[in-house]
Amino acid sequence: MKPEILRMERVTCRNREQTELQDVSLSIQEGDITGLVPVNTYGLDCLLSVLLFNDPIYYGYVYYCETCINSWKNEKRGRNPITLIDGSPALVKGMTVAMNLYAFSPGGENEVLHEKNMRRMLEPYLEDLNPERFGLPIPLDAYVEDLTPLQSIVVQILRAVVLGHRLIILREICSVLSEEEMEVLSGILRHYTQKGYAFLYISMHMEEIGEICTRAAVFSNGSVDMVRDVRREEEDLSLEESSYMVYANALYRSVSGALERPQKRPENRVVTQIRTDSIPEGIRVYEGECLAVQFLDTGPYQELVRALADPDGMDLALPAPAGGSLGGRQIAVLRENVAQTMVFREMSVFDNLCIATDHRMSGIWRNRRLRDLARNEYIRLTGNDPFERSISSLSREELTELVYMRIYMQRPGVLFIEQPFKGADVPMKQKVWEMIGKLLEAGITVVILTVNMADALAIADRAVRVGTSGQIEEYLRESFSELPKNMPWTSLYRDRKAE
Repeated sequence: MKPEILRMERVTCRNREQTELQDVSLSIQEGDITGLVPVNTYGLDCLLSVLLFNDPIYYGYVYYCETCINSWKNEKRGRNPITLIDGSPALVKGMTVAMNLYAFSPGGENEVLHEKNMRRMLEPYLEDLNPERFGLPIPLDAYVEDLTPLQSIVVQILRAVVLGHRLIILREICSVLSEEEMEVLSGILRHYTQKGYAFLYISMHMEEIGEICTRAAVFSNGSVDMVRDVRREEEDLSLEESSYMVYANALYRSVSGALERPQKRPENRVVTQIRTDSIPEGIRVYEGECLAVQFLDTGPYQELVRALADPDGMDLALPAPAGGSLGGRQIAVLRENVAQTMVFREMSVFDNLCIATDHRMSGIWRNRRLRDLARNEYIRLTGNDPFERSISSLSREELTELVYMRIYMQRPGVLFIEQPFKGADVPMKQKVWEMIGKLLEAGITVVILTVNMADALAIADRAVRVGTSGQIEEYLRESFSELPKNMPWTSLYRDRKAE
């Protein structure tokens, strides 16, 4: 048996009498890439905090490299030699790659940073990784803010290796990497597993886990339900059963129901075109459709995101309503993680809902009847009444619902959504699917922009893949079965085609 890098034995954590982790047992051996699929995110932050910072546990034991580092009777606290990489900025801006690697090495923070010293110390690590083998140069002299997302993640892995961290946790990084970049990263992970390192790979998609990981665990409501070896053929059925548990009957029904929605055909009127320097031919957007645009290179995606900061400059073909023009409200944009980026926390729930509605309901701030109409419409469509509560008391799902309902009240011609499923657990995915469905029923054209197609495929009428050189591949819903098999939800379309 290979040496264990991490072992958790019946770990239970409570916070103010609320149980966040319940009897969690998990073993990660040297050379493992263990996938963790959260059915929901309840208890996940607590689990990571226990692993990284030795947070107090109510019962159980945690072992790292076969040494007990935390237990229900142990008062020792502190940072563990474990690295977490989650796609958020973790390198020190204003410093080069070499400085980020060297300054955080053992003893490096106490030494004068001489370029020769840095290069001499880092050279063996770069030779071991051999970036040319993976087609991924690591420029030591580059400033970290100039790195691609993949380069940034690999530099963080290198830093973990330099620090001697034997366990590296990767959380939902597929949302910032393209398919080609994921293949490169997968090769790098396998390279380090052969050197004795271990990885805990957290992803919401069993398809992705099956491609990258050697073992898979299902995490639900603060508990690890099962662990299976991914590669053993005799356990394939168990893995499929695990996948079914992860997404659950209700979730599959939600996706299957989306397939029954009448498809908007390309012969509909073109309402706008997506055209940037990286997409010179442009992508046509048709009236009333849900279009998923996947970027196989993060550069064109970021270019379009920057362009959407001024959507008035885009090529529009939207009709002006009777009595005037929509002006700058013909296009709406929802940024990533709308519960954080699109909520005005100093304003009331009602003000957040109606901030972009005055062009449709003139005088809403003075007219009580209009305000009541807006509240009643919200309650009718969502089944929730948050108007007597403060913004700070709303959950992430409730805040997400509020932002989408703001778009519903605004009624733009076209809505661009940037990676709406990034980091979403099962309940959040269902909420986003539900809200996008309501926008489509209201006649709003929806364009989902993503680096990883993920769950956008479950509701799209059409999918467009933008290649690294700007080339475009288009798929109608009936041809979604031709997309890569490891892409979530393509199996539903293949099953339907087989029928």
